[in-house]
Amino acid sequence: MECIVKGTYKIKNEIKELSVIPGDELLTWPACLEKKWPTIRLDGTGEKIDLTLYTWSGALGNEIIPMYILDRSEERVENVTPIINSIVSFKFEVSNLKSDYVSGKIKSGKNPI
Repeated sequence: MECIVKGTYKIKNEIKELSVIPGDELLTWPACLEKKWPTIRLDGTGEKIDLTLYTWSGALGNEIIPMYILDRSEERVENVTPIINSIVSFKFEVSNLKSDYVSGKIKSGKNPI
């Protein structure tokens, strides 16, 4: 596994679930609030959330799987450092042809929470 990027956020302690909203959808704020988004449970207590994006190479070796790890703590939030832009990419070889493949792009603007 390889760590690609980390971010730190301050989320109210009473919030126990977060919506997973693609960054480009935030451009239509507040209209994106009308849509149903997948959610992720946020266990624990505290206002500090560390979000780390890891990548894992799958069994075939030619795919990349992004994994997001959320860690909630009661540590004091010194600085909020959102993930602004991250591109997950890898190279693979097919019949001696090399190619770049971009599997995902994560964008976020101002944190609406």
